[in-house]
Amino acid sequence: MESSRSKKVKGVILAGGLGTRLAPLTRITNKHLLPVHNKPMILYPLETLVKSGIDEVMIVCGREHAGHFMNFLGSGKEYGVAVSYAIQDVNNGGIADALSYTEDFADEGPIAVILGDNIFETHFAKEVSEFRSGATVFFMHMDKPHRFGVPVFDEKNENIILIEEKPAEPKSKYAQTGFYIYDETVFTKLKNLKPSARGELEITDVNNMYLEEKVLSHSTIDGFWSDAGTFDSLLKASNFMAEKSEKVFDYSRVLITGASGMLGSYVDFGLRPDSEALNILDKDSVSEYVRKHAPTAIIHLAGATDMVLTEKDPLYAYELNVRGTYNVAKAAEEAAIPMVYASTSRVFKGDKVAPYSEEDAPEPVSQYAHTKYLGETITATHVPKHLIARTSWVFGGGPERDNKFYGNVLRQLNKSEIHALNDVYGSPTYGKDYIATIKKLLAEGQTGVVHIANEGVATRYDLARHMVKHFKPDTAVIGVDKEFFSSSTTLPTNESMSSKRCTLRPWQAALDEYLDEEWKEYLQSSKIT
Repeated sequence: MESSRSKKVKGVILAGGLGTRLAPLTRITNKHLLPVHNKPMILYPLETLVKSGIDEVMIVCGREHAGHFMNFLGSGKEYGVAVSYAIQDVNNGGIADALSYTEDFADEGPIAVILGDNIFETHFAKEVSEFRSGATVFFMHMDKPHRFGVPVFDEKNENIILIEEKPAEPKSKYAQTGFYIYDETVFTKLKNLKPSARGELEITDVNNMYLEEKVLSHSTIDGFWSDAGTFDSLLKASNFMAEKSEKVFDYSRVLITGASGMLGSYVDFGLRPDSEALNILDKDSVSEYVRKHAPTAIIHLAGATDMVLTEKDPLYAYELNVRGTYNVAKAAEEAAIPMVYASTSRVFKGDKVAPYSEEDAPEPVSQYAHTKYLGETITATHVPKHLIARTSWVFGGGPERDNKFYGNVLRQLNKSEIHALNDVYGSPTYGKDYIATIKKLLAEGQTGVVHIANEGVATRYDLARHMVKHFKPDTAVIGVDKEFFSSSTTLPTNESMSSKRCTLRPWQAALDEYLDEEWKEYLQSSKIT
């Protein structure tokens, strides 16, 4: 039988209970789905586990709001983690009772447990990776720790001899936080627990069992920590996160690959080497550049952009989208820094009726799509703090860089009629909005998969009509199917996207801004309008 020592640590979020201290809000939904600053509370413990190197998580919740959790988090794929669920039958059974529901999930291996209302500024990657057996608990210095488990130390103030649960007169100024790491014996201990005076199975009693066996280790943590289980602590946590998000993120040391491209034209920050200074196909050169300049993050925009050439010459796409991405991802891995990978809705098959969400499984069809999906896989495999930022039907770059659909339509405005496809669908996205959203998500420390697109779905016919109406309403736009253009026959029918993680302005407003700010003067000077 495989020992827990050789098994990876799985994560558990305990999100049950009635949350009576937050009533009447908790009559609407579970307290762990209430907002803390700009996102639901449950995302904070989930992100703590992900940052601690955990990629499998079970959420234990009550039956009343289980559907709310599943609807919001789904499989967890968009957050870079596999999420499963367990339903706690008794809402007032206590933390230890909730943990007992995860025995099959743990599969005789170690687990890292976090309470669903606990918000940490730090993470526990080192402790998780080094954990072997027994249990590890974490304390924080606090002047008034009486609401928590409080350790009692020996005469030398070195070793813990007991942990008291919510003592009226604490014997130390340390509070037990809601993060624990246990080996597989925790479930045997849970079965031997007896209810406390409160009628609950206390997690502190489990920790004391490990203490009696002399296999309990402990550590103190710094930084912010709150349990967000009362109105006061919920407000405290929200205020802290708001203040933290308002701090200026140092974009000056973010490395951008492909900065000379269309998307790169909206990057006005960071290290922006050209292809001569940073050749992504030269692994040693990329590693050396990262070591020398010590970027705080990488936004990887470089890649194959000629769709026709990628199908005629698959090696062209492979070199840039796969080998180049591998070199950049390895450098990010070695430097232990976050990496954003610019990807596309083309990774999907394109036959879905509705827009593709972050939870939909990629099914690439074209050579280009296959290489972009391989790039996603490489990034997710090698970079723990990765953000795969998919987008669709990007416009931007102005007359200098916009040489595809949008630019082609605008340069034909002086013709009597323009043909555009009316049987393919996408989510038009302003490159400017795409980069701005990446900046925001990077500053927030977001990871996983995210779809970034302006709101709304359109056909190319819709887009052509919008651009014609904006500048030259008399020009006729004629809708045609994919067979009309020889280069369009292999296009996917649907490239539209939706997102649970971010919302951008409607594509019409974004396109109007692009036309006025980046095309109007050119079209007038060229006497096209």
